[in-house]
Amino acid sequence: KEYNEKLLTGTPVLLQQVMGKLGKPNKIINDKQKGYYNPSSKTISSNLEDVTLVHEYGHSIDHQIYLKEQGDKKIFAPFWSATTKEVKEAFAKDKEKLGFGLGLTESGRERNLFDTDWSSDKRIEWSAKRREKMAQFKKELFTEKIVTKTKTRGRQKGLQYKTRIQEYKQKHSGDLSDIVDAMTKGQFRDDFYVYGHGKGYYQAHPSAQYVETFANFFAVYEHEQSRQWMKKNIPNTFRVFEKKMKDIAKE
Repeated sequence: KEYNEKLLTGTPVLLQQVMGKLGKPNKIINDKQKGYYNPSSKTISSNLEDVTLVHEYGHSIDHQIYLKEQGDKKIFAPFWSATTKEVKEAFAKDKEKLGFGLGLTESGRERNLFDTDWSSDKRIEWSAKRREKMAQFKKELFTEKIVTKTKTRGRQKGLQYKTRIQEYKQKHSGDLSDIVDAMTKGQFRDDFYVYGHGKGYYQAHPSAQYVETFANFFAVYEHEQSRQWMKKNIPNTFRVFEKKMKDIAKE
């Protein structure tokens, strides 16, 4: 009951209609406060804080669309967002416009610096501009503060230390930060101390950049300011995601 109430209060009518048209997860649990979706067992784990449940339900929706359209193929990332050409093309366009990517090759692979004939200076310049854009997003989404904390366990219990914290400037700063992190394949989180999954995650799961972006889209769609942020910064990806939701709702 609590999970149902959280989903209803955290999603607008459009997404509720989508949830009503697709299959449901087999179960929703709270596995030691961890948030995840397991496509093999169709299980969501979430607490009732923030938008974790809606985010994880977004993964379930992404999986259910894949199952509906392509069947239960045993692939590594059985998600609509990770296996759809239109999503990948839109995502690549948005990354390139932001200065985070270099578009796609003719075969559909993401281009990287080794695909260019740029000089080393040009590559350094491009990478520096990429970092500048990330710094802009951090300033837009967070206020960074240095605070003093005290260790509460272990041999160093009682030891005070300084650490960085990021205070939200927007309701969904953390989720929008996660989108930027996906577009930079973890560099935003690791280099700028913000919210995201980090480089290791995206190195291990390359297609997760699409999957995490869809889940974040699903989680923040109810909020007008967050929708406007997505329309401004990832307009092509937002358009593809929103159209898919509207098409399913009309079925």
